[in-house]
Amino acid sequence: HAPAPPTATQPPDAQGEMFERYKDMLHKQQLEQAAEAAQGNSRNLNSPKCQFWLQQNRTAPTDKSQANVLEFCY
Repeated sequence: HAPAPPTATQPPDAQGEMFERYKDMLHKQQLEQAAEAAQGNSRNLNSPKCQFWLQQNRTAPTDKSQANVLEFCY
């Protein structure tokens, strides 16, 4: 049994954690950009579906809630 070669960078779980943080940052940027875009287009923001999904996305953000915010509000 040869010992496992030492990892040159970080262990995979640390890389995964960094990737998750990167995705979170990207996600926040997309939401901010969408929110800024919506400032100029409030026509859909008053719809009940949009309000519902905005609330969902604020309290428990998921891919589905984000997709629905983008679909119903913009």
